[in-house]
Amino acid sequence: MAQLISIQIDDREFNRDMNNLIINSPRLRKNINEKVSQEFVLQLKRELNIQGLRDTADPVIYNSLKYGRISRNSYGVFVHRYGIYLDRMRPHWVSLKRGRRITSWFERKIGFRPSPKGASIYVHPHPWIEKGIIRGVKNMRKIAQLEVHKYVESKGLVR
Repeated sequence: MAQLISIQIDDREFNRDMNNLIINSPRLRKNINEKVSQEFVLQLKRELNIQGLRDTADPVIYNSLKYGRISRNSYGVFVHRYGIYLDRMRPHWVSLKRGRRITSWFERKIGFRPSPKGASIYVHPHPWIEKGIIRGVKNMRKIAQLEVHKYVESKGLVR
């Protein structure tokens, strides 16, 4: 099941500049929100690859990263629940029993099967969401400027 991650940007200067222009154009607001959401999905996927987490859950997390419309003019990023658990879990011991994803991951990474009686490993969180969002925020202003430029050109205000 996918969960929504709410991202709020507290950049007063950016918000002030955008509000002056966006209030008058719902289409521009929609385009900027959609493009920024696409950028966040791209950066989150990139962060999974950087940290080597794409392999941990089959392709469950990677393929579940999607953006979608939440309301009329707002978009959000959807992440599988397992991805949020991986980001925020407490460190703990996990038994390596047959049929679990972590057991097959252990076999692939370490190269041998745990004993039939069972074994366990200590797991810790892998904070990947915040790093991807930080990278997406860095590109947000460029995306908004590009969309504003496209909008202004389409209206014939700039040549």
